[in-house]
Amino acid sequence: MAPCERAATIQEAAAPAMTGLAAGFVKVLVVLKPDGSVDQVRVLKSSGDKETDAAVVSAAERSTYLPARHNCIDVAGRYLWVFGH
Repeated sequence: MAPCERAATIQEAAAPAMTGLAAGFVKVLVVLKPDGSVDQVRVLKSSGDKETDAAVVSAAERSTYLPARHNCIDVAGRYLWVFGH
């Protein structure tokens, strides 16, 4: 499980929504379907602020991802994001 070149995507997507929100770090797990679409987003560590957490979850859901590959076949995968501001 590696964020690859997608690391900046969630940071960029979340930045506008984070303006005016409480500072903090949010750790989210993004579970992907074999086609790379988002199956589930879970907050693993909250910032302590519901609006901040919601902005990061929304950004994770709107982001695009490459599917995981195993033996040259697309498979379900996971990305772990840590977002802080």
